[in-house]
Amino acid sequence: MKELKNGELISLYMAYESEWEYRDSSIWNIVTKMFVVTLTTILIPFLYKEYCENYVPLIIFPVVGIIMDCVFLYILLSACKRYEKIGNTLFKINSMLDKKYRKEIIREKRYKTKLNYFVAYASFTFFMLLGILTIIVLILPKK
Repeated sequence: MKELKNGELISLYMAYESEWEYRDSSIWNIVTKMFVVTLTTILIPFLYKEYCENYVPLIIFPVVGIIMDCVFLYILLSACKRYEKIGNTLFKINSMLDKKYRKEIIREKRYKTKLNYFVAYASFTFFMLLGILTIIVLILPKK
């Protein structure tokens, strides 16, 4: 493989860094949308109980919310994997640069990658538990 010059490596690094920043904002955009849509879907039986009860069984909403949560987890984990791969490429490019051109990025990138995975699993767990609790509340006999 041909040895790249510092100028080429720096421009390649800048391209990957902008992609990395885009992926980071994309992950948080997915998390925000997932939170709003899943929370609303799971809580519809409590928000519009009188209206919905006449047309559909209320238990459908938390079940759909749990299914959406699983789909969102899959989408979010695939976005996290892409984010991690781009971060690894950034590390490789950074290590190929001369010492005077290198950036101190290792801690920030690894921290953000771990944070993204944590948010994915934490939001999945939260909505799964919320959906299950909602189903239990809807199944319990009314006094």
